[in-house]
Amino acid sequence: MAVEFLTRLFNRILEGERMPEEFSRSVLLPIFKHKGDVQTCSNYRGIKLISHTKKLWERVVEARGQCDGSEVLSVEKSLEREGSGGLRLQGEEVEKVEEFRYLGSTVKSNGECVKEVKKRVQAGWSGWRRVTGVICDSRVSARMKGKVYKTVVRPAMLYGLETVALSKRQEVELKVAELKMLRFSLGVTTMDKIRNEFIRGTAHVGCFGDKVREARFRCFGHVQRRDMNYIGRKMLKMEPPVGSLADKIGPMDDDANTVGKELNTVTLECSYETSSDRIWLHWYKQYPNSTPQFVLLKVVQIIAGAVGSSITPEQTIISSPEHSNTTLTCTYDDSAEYLHWYRQKRQSGPEFLLMISKTIETFKRAEHLEPQISIRLHKGKKKVDLEIFPAAVSDSALYYCAMEPTVKQNSYTLYKK
Repeated sequence: MAVEFLTRLFNRILEGERMPEEFSRSVLLPIFKHKGDVQTCSNYRGIKLISHTKKLWERVVEARGQCDGSEVLSVEKSLEREGSGGLRLQGEEVEKVEEFRYLGSTVKSNGECVKEVKKRVQAGWSGWRRVTGVICDSRVSARMKGKVYKTVVRPAMLYGLETVALSKRQEVELKVAELKMLRFSLGVTTMDKIRNEFIRGTAHVGCFGDKVREARFRCFGHVQRRDMNYIGRKMLKMEPPVGSLADKIGPMDDDANTVGKELNTVTLECSYETSSDRIWLHWYKQYPNSTPQFVLLKVVQIIAGAVGSSITPEQTIISSPEHSNTTLTCTYDDSAEYLHWYRQKRQSGPEFLLMISKTIETFKRAEHLEPQISIRLHKGKKKVDLEIFPAAVSDSALYYCAMEPTVKQNSYTLYKK
């Protein structure tokens, strides 16, 4: 009986081409995500309760819209190229445009996003003007103004930027617009000479560039969790055009989803292609419901004309007890003239430690270098050692050896006569 009633109702909707008014009504329930401040609206997930009959109607329409391979019209047969370079689809000419709007975002044929960035700035100012009665009120605390900004203004500026290739200049343009809004909200002008970090700290608002990167990682995670037939997953595997000089990097096919056992060693590998002579490879990690965290940096120097030039460590990970003698060894080939040792501690840049010449066997130490760190060259074995004795917990860091200077500000002192 219920099936007959639904059949008559759905047929009436198809014939009348009008949806019932009850289908347009819903109840929105905010559910707390159990993270962050309870008073922040962005920490809630909205669940919309709609009519169960409408859900059945949507499934019927979706099933009607699906078809098998024999019913799919071949687009290649329907597309016709004209002699002038035009395109016709089923006899109708397809207009060629330089830009168009898709889901609220402006897409241009040359890949530029200047117009889209300006629209995001305008959308942010539009949202800011709607809440000026609250956000510019002197009786409202700075923390509450920051919450209103993050709830109303920032989502309008971030909309669609997950897939936009922002340049440094465009990112600065968005940051400037954000800081202007915050300064107006707090009643601060440039004449007060208050630094931007104090403005952000007072309103508890993070950097706009970091939020854009978080949105990109979040969008990338959504795409990675989809099945392999999803168009987004297929786009990630597309190869660049022949002759393209664009750099690319990605995980190995076997390491896309790596599951390791506790207390066991897990190795993650990535393959990269580049046309540059020097590249910086950054490793990051991201826990669920958190922002990405920097882990390691590897600088790769590609020497033009030096075929086979290489320097490799004998061990990638070394663990030693405290107050013991620790030796880091790298093997080099005949093309190496100078050997440089560097150290990079967590959340800091690489720093020069020692440099030794293979021919005249002289070495230079960095200023303020710890006395327990020394270097030793084995010319017969083509090895260079970095010795730390006695080793301490503060010596834990990333150590690497290079044939060319990787820290530019130290290159002058390395070769100073």
